[in-house]
Amino acid sequence: MEAEINKKIMSTAYPSADFTAEVLSEGDAIVPDTKPDISEILMCEGRCSADKVEIQKGRVIFTGTASFTVLYRPENGDGVHSVTAKFPFNHIAQSEAVMPDDKALYTFKVADTKCSLINSRKLSLKAVVLISFTSYTELSVPLCSDILVPDAEVKRETVCTSSLGAYAKEDFTVSDILEIPESKAPLSETLLCRAEIGDTTVKFVTGKAVLKGNISVFHLYKTDEGAIEYMEHEIPFTEIADVSNLTEDMDSELTLSLGDYSSFCEETTDEKRSISFTSTLSISLVAFLTTKESAVTDAYIPGSNSSLVTAPIKKSEIAERKAESVTLKDSADLPLDMPPMEKICPVYAYVSSKNTVCSDGKIKISGTVTALLSYISGNSIYSFKKDMDFSTEFDCPAGKFFVTSSAKVTHTDYNFVNQAKADIRAIVEIFVTVRNNTDSFPSITSMEISGSADIDRPSVIIYFVKSGDTLWNIAKHYKTTVDKILFANNMDGSEILNSGMRLIIPA
Repeated sequence: MEAEINKKIMSTAYPSADFTAEVLSEGDAIVPDTKPDISEILMCEGRCSADKVEIQKGRVIFTGTASFTVLYRPENGDGVHSVTAKFPFNHIAQSEAVMPDDKALYTFKVADTKCSLINSRKLSLKAVVLISFTSYTELSVPLCSDILVPDAEVKRETVCTSSLGAYAKEDFTVSDILEIPESKAPLSETLLCRAEIGDTTVKFVTGKAVLKGNISVFHLYKTDEGAIEYMEHEIPFTEIADVSNLTEDMDSELTLSLGDYSSFCEETTDEKRSISFTSTLSISLVAFLTTKESAVTDAYIPGSNSSLVTAPIKKSEIAERKAESVTLKDSADLPLDMPPMEKICPVYAYVSSKNTVCSDGKIKISGTVTALLSYISGNSIYSFKKDMDFSTEFDCPAGKFFVTSSAKVTHTDYNFVNQAKADIRAIVEIFVTVRNNTDSFPSITSMEISGSADIDRPSVIIYFVKSGDTLWNIAKHYKTTVDKILFANNMDGSEILNSGMRLIIPA
């Protein structure tokens, strides 16, 4: 005979993929006819933007664009000129568990650039683009809510999962007119524009995510006299993303990134003293709702032969979130073959590599921050890099877990020591999410009853508790009930079973 079972369905957001990939974007750039021939490459910077990410069954297709700015010294002349170029790139990542309806978070960033001179009018450009990708599949988890059999003993437990509460991906346009400070000479030609997201805060209200922060913009330019100058601006932004089903109490994972950006000179009556800046700000958000359900996880019938049939199911739950700031300090020595530093531009630093290792109850996050030092010497611009390693550890809960982590440089400053040395300080914010993943949680699908049990034992048994015993397991083994054992031993259920404890087991 098969017992009647009631079931309920709960949802869980199970990680389907988590990986990083390095993609090479490369091409040749030709110097425009309006610019002079190249004598020496002074500096090369790259950035990238995601154009499209398509999730298919078993694979993810990434398409993006890498943008380059090269500063060079011309032949038969002084000063600095710039060349820009853009090259598309694509990458196909095979990932067996990924499905088209998965909700994903991803970031694109340039980890390294290389520039070489083919001839005085042609450049070879390469960029290593680092792609980070995490996706979640929403699974339906069937649970046994009750077994409808007279006299059945059932074990109920609270089953917790993290389900997909809300998801959003939205783009905003941020623009501003940036005035050249009165202390700076007016602009003749823009050489380089660099933008990055600064401090940000995110607040949830019902159905909306409110983002506040700023975009830090750096411009390197030439004056009418041919001198090299730079300026910095902070563009504040407040954006509201509509996110269906979002509530204030949800946990979330979020990525905020700049898409392609541009700047051009604003003409005035007599001189150029402003720049128009425009950028796309992209937000991707996955919000998780913690769900708790009471479920029957074990059952038996005293005095009868019965057996349970279970099916393994997957479930996932956010166990912990951690955050830590790491401050890095180091000295950057100018390479011997470079001219002395006269004026240092603001230092740009980014996480160029990151590694996450989980072992022995610890989560170790380590990596490298690369600081780009640009400086003015004479009537030219130069740059060199300084790598700084970081590492930190977090305690990790026991069990099978899934860890996602991110690291971002949130603040950088420097101290000019002398013309050959600068002290650098960078603050790295590290965020870690730990999820308890279960691949084979036993869900009861049916209960078979095959008649009365043949019990041939004394009416009372003296049992000595072994390590790992529970009252439930003891009662089930002897086909009695937990209440009868508690009554026979004058216990109220709050006692802790210790190895060697003597129990009376009634029939």
